[in-house]
Amino acid sequence: MLSIRSLVERLDVFERNKVPLELKVLGLAFYIQLCSLRRAARALSEIRRVSKTAVWKWVRKLSEKISILALDETSVKVNGWEYWVYAAIDVDRSEVLSMGVFPSS
Repeated sequence: MLSIRSLVERLDVFERNKVPLELKVLGLAFYIQLCSLRRAARALSEIRRVSKTAVWKWVRKLSEKISILALDETSVKVNGWEYWVYAAIDVDRSEVLSMGVFPSS
């Protein structure tokens, strides 16, 4: 299994690195583990101010290079409560790699 950094370097995901590559890799790792753009950006902001939009762009760039990975998030309402549902799916194997459900507050 490849580490996120070696995968990013091998696929040449980022053309320019205005933001240090290490921070982008850490952002991708946080997003995969936390399943939340907002939480990943908040964690990265302890090192350097990063927006959730920036993290979203990094995730999109990675997913464009990997054809077998689908990333999605959506908001759902259950019994009057709103939740965010996040999922990373291996399309070739129809396998859920990561999923999370968090209250939207």
